[in-house]
Amino acid sequence: MKAKIISNKQKWNNIILENNGTVFHLYEWGKLMEYLPYVTFYPTILEDGNNQVYIPIFEQNQRISASLLGYGGPVIVGNKQIELESIQEIIFSHFGNYITNLLIPHNSNTISTYNISSWRGKTTYLLSLPQSYEEIWNSCSGKARTSVRYSIKQGVEVRKLSRSELKTFYHLYLEHAKTVGSSYIINYELFVDCFEKLSDNSLFLGAYKDSQLVSSSVFLYDHYAMYYWININNHLGKKMQASYQIMEFALKSAVEYRLKVMDFGYSHTKEIAKPKIYWGAKTEHCPILK
Repeated sequence: MKAKIISNKQKWNNIILENNGTVFHLYEWGKLMEYLPYVTFYPTILEDGNNQVYIPIFEQNQRISASLLGYGGPVIVGNKQIELESIQEIIFSHFGNYITNLLIPHNSNTISTYNISSWRGKTTYLLSLPQSYEEIWNSCSGKARTSVRYSIKQGVEVRKLSRSELKTFYHLYLEHAKTVGSSYIINYELFVDCFEKLSDNSLFLGAYKDSQLVSSSVFLYDHYAMYYWININNHLGKKMQASYQIMEFALKSAVEYRLKVMDFGYSHTKEIAKPKIYWGAKTEHCPILK
């Protein structure tokens, strides 16, 4: 089996979409990651006769990752399994190093060696989506419903952001990052390219109070799931619980798109996890190599 870099974006995306890859496997997402410091994206195919394994590879300061800011891992034509050791051998021979970071989606079965000592579990929060939003509303915690009603009563309105509003969004992002003491800042250009080049896979939502953006969230989605990526607030947005109303909008959209799951993502603290639990999300362990 040998490694080859695919330069044809359309060819790469067609294979990914035809074989149940995620939005994080798309060529456009890989190129977005190059806005991160010292990252180079390599859309890599491993070939051995009739077997084809597509895997996004990211090189950062000579460190090799198969996922950045989201899920990753192999997409296998024919829906077969492959051992991690086989991938590692080819990646090392081509890149001169082994994969040291890889987060696999909870529903992926492409790698057959999760039981080795280098793997551990990372907890995400998942909400299975029914056929109607009313079912979510009726089954979620009273805290979620009360918070949505309170936000509406405060005069907060939620809608999709336009391209011209991205600078306002980014100012709020910087304000939020400073408030929470974020360890890194995402470039403005990454958000712009996400909005423009992943327009069919991203949802930028804003909550407004008297024409002022007080809260905003960015969601990504594919054929299977919607992923809660960015959530930012100023003091007014937090006070008015605007994030709950944004999440209601996103859940309605996910149901409308006929998606199966809302993936709320990992939570660093119990306090951050609470709203996810209020909406009815349950914990799920995703295999991570680190």
